Amino acid sequence: MATTVLAVRHQVRRHATAVDAALVYVGLRVVSTAVILLGQRDQPAVTGLSRAPYLGMVSHWDGQWFRSIALSGYPRHLPHDLAGAITMNQWAFYPGFPFMTRAVMQGTDTGFAAAASLLDLVCGLVAAIAMARLLETRIPRTAALSMVGVWAALPMAPSLQLGYSEALALALLSLTLLWLQRERWGRAAVAALLLGLTRPMLPPLAVVFGVAVWLRWRRRVDDPLAPAERRRMVAGLLATLAGSALWPATAWWVTGVPDAYSRTEAVWHHGSMAPFAGLAALHPVVWHGHVLWLRVAVLAALGVCAALTVVAVRSPRIDPLLSTWCLAYLVFDAAVGNMHADEFRLLLPLFPLVAVACGVASTTLATRWRERAGLGIALGIVGQYAWVMLCVRFLPGVPRAP
Repeated sequence: MATTVLAVRHQVRRHATAVDAALVYVGLRVVSTAVILLGQRDQPAVTGLSRAPYLGMVSHWDGQWFRSIALSGYPRHLPHDLAGAITMNQWAFYPGFPFMTRAVMQGTDTGFAAAASLLDLVCGLVAAIAMARLLETRIPRTAALSMVGVWAALPMAPSLQLGYSEALALALLSLTLLWLQRERWGRAAVAALLLGLTRPMLPPLAVVFGVAVWLRWRRRVDDPLAPAERRRMVAGLLATLAGSALWPATAWWVTGVPDAYSRTEAVWHHGSMAPFAGLAALHPVVWHGHVLWLRVAVLAALGVCAALTVVAVRSPRIDPLLSTWCLAYLVFDAAVGNMHADEFRLLLPLFPLVAVACGVASTTLATRWRERAGLGIALGIVGQYAWVMLCVRFLPGVPRAP
């Protein structure tokens, strides 16, 4: 009887957490909608960009590429300029988001912007709920929900509403981490493989999968491993490791060019895909004064995240899998990122660091953690306006794609 009552209470609490996390997330998305509308008010007229309220700005920048993929798919031959160099093309963008958006377009009979917005909302809700459940295993429920609020209010959070793959990728990432935390190896592997077709994020996630397997193996004496579970663990880890090659292999198969994906991606990285090339290229800020503030802001953001990650690794309230994710992803991002304006939204997957910054990751919660969370939300909303005005608005001749 007592066991049944506890199970019911646990189920009720899980549902309450899901509902509350969803409400928090939707509330912040309403705020971001207002911010995007304010930004669009000052959007200059540009040929090829929609002037429709809100939905017009959803399709800016990379949204144009995703829209092209959703409508027309991928080219069978890599495009070249007159000099024979590969030019920017759709193969740099993974298919998960545009193909799912196409399915929503067909199911709802709407255009790309509306379908992408609907998909973003659903995926963002899934991500927020999974994050809350991940955090509340070691952090009080109220604090965990507050952290979801701070994360959803970050300056780059409006990207969760654009025609980008952010919301879908974060939903798959958070589900993978949640299922790894609960040692549901098969589900985690499936979510990871889907993520491998949505964003290039599997290398650091494979590290987390490996740590989860090691932690389970270490308990085998007190909690014996059944042969079936052992097979699921190994198969899931191998699938996650191999998942990183899915999209490059697909690009090779379709185009006939073995390095089609990497050569296309190199176009966005000024021809270099060498590890940490983005950081190595930061020295031109000395003479490119017009981007000095942006490069300094990128370095500052990375520095803050690195400091918070160090604390997270030693925190008793951050699950080891989450701290491993932060460490592995931060190193991976520094190695492959181009360190431009889009770097800010690429930091969104580091959601556990919000708990460290707000003082809820230590053994004893910070006395003023609620004030920190409130301040974080307020500053984040102000930052959203700056981010939309500086990066999301399309200003001809100003290359600051978010």
